[in-house]
Amino acid sequence: MQLTPAQPSSIRSRTIALLGALLAGLLALQTVVASEVRADSAPRMYQDQAFAPGTSPTEDKPQSKLWFNDGIWWALMRTNTNGSDGNPDVTIHRLQADHTWLNTGTVVDGRAASTGDALWTGSKLYVASRVTSGTIRAARMSYNASTDMYTMDSGFPKSVTSGSIESVTITRDSLGRLWVTFTKPHPTDSSLDQVWVAHSTTSDTSSMVAFGGKVGVMWSDQQNQVMRFAVHPDNAADNTGWTMETALSGTRSADDHINLKSLTQDAAGRVYAAIKTSRGDGSSDLPSDPSIRVLSRSSTGTWTASTAATVSEGLTRPQLILDGTFNRLYVVMSTESGGNVYFRRSPLGASMSFTARATLLSFSGALINNATTPKAPVTSATGFVVLASDEKNTKRYFHAEMTLG
Repeated sequence: MQLTPAQPSSIRSRTIALLGALLAGLLALQTVVASEVRADSAPRMYQDQAFAPGTSPTEDKPQSKLWFNDGIWWALMRTNTNGSDGNPDVTIHRLQADHTWLNTGTVVDGRAASTGDALWTGSKLYVASRVTSGTIRAARMSYNASTDMYTMDSGFPKSVTSGSIESVTITRDSLGRLWVTFTKPHPTDSSLDQVWVAHSTTSDTSSMVAFGGKVGVMWSDQQNQVMRFAVHPDNAADNTGWTMETALSGTRSADDHINLKSLTQDAAGRVYAAIKTSRGDGSSDLPSDPSIRVLSRSSTGTWTASTAATVSEGLTRPQLILDGTFNRLYVVMSTESGGNVYFRRSPLGASMSFTARATLLSFSGALINNATTPKAPVTSATGFVVLASDEKNTKRYFHAEMTLG
């Protein structure tokens, strides 16, 4: 498999603030329709191991560092000791029955301060990782169920591109091609960014639908106060087929916090995005103005916005979790500058109605931030795990576990 830039090699906006994320490619899950509303268990909160100071191991906002495979939760986590190159490594960790993370020793990226986006397809693990100024790497790993271990496939990791990269995310389309998307500064105007996409020239053995045979890219256009979404059919040529949609517009409606998810078996073919607005930045903004919104896209490309948090709550870095059993959505949010992690829940649909805010992670003396969630939908069999970190005080990981229904 070779990764090459798509042609044309960029989807450009001269007013882009930050790339949100490439729509996560998701395994098709059988949706079980619940005949009653069931209460979730209270979240169980755990303080985890330390990590190397000077890093933010659970960022970036569009990325996912968790996945569920073989009855086990897994995570990309940074070690507290240096590897062979003198830097702490990002390795694969396994969540054990005693609620601690075991370092399996499989190195995904050994570069200092690298951040990665993980995608488990059911047969292979893919990770796209980057550093601020360096090369984007695409890794492919195989899983051995008898040893509970992942190993890097021959010929990997592969280099995609290099330069000043702000974020990178990964997905697969229905043709089995691997896609990554990222932002780079404009070559002639450093105040502007460009959104780029690249895909592999060949497909792997298994295939996956991102959403309805398409891939989608969302980004924020802060100068024009618009959240934009570009859609590309899997069977269209690289140079053609791209369509542009306005997901949200209005006064300070765009910011650089975006998290995209899709439930592939949703009959309505919906895509969901958790975004942060820039409300609260203006002197005329009200405490009741929406700061966190969840956007829902119908199969026909119509977008609907629902408010998940207001300016007065001071919440940031929204993440989504989709429940494939009971058809529910969870939005996970952190306190500004770190503190606690909260969640709200809503039935899936065009217009959502969220429950009261509930605490997901809170520990005395810890400034917990940068929560990360799985790409794929969760079920009553998996429950869900949320991983976060405190880079300011304790220099430790924290995670929450919750049982659905």
